[in-house]
Amino acid sequence: MSPDLRNSISLWIGGVAYFGVFWASLHFNLFRDADRWSGVILGILGILGILGVIQLLWGLWQRRASNPANPNRL
Repeated sequence: MSPDLRNSISLWIGGVAYFGVFWASLHFNLFRDADRWSGVILGILGILGILGVIQLLWGLWQRRASNPANPNRL
């Protein structure tokens, strides 16, 4: 297994786990008894997660656009 494949798999697993914990905490209202700062921290982590996904998609788009073998490149 190449290091790139290993890194990709670990990033996917980490991303899915992060999303799963974030979704479960919202779905099951795990922070209903916590103080208001935990909601703020959860919101910040959610925003950082969304920004990470956007950055990943932008990087994939740039990689695809810069590929000389891409038939869609002008």
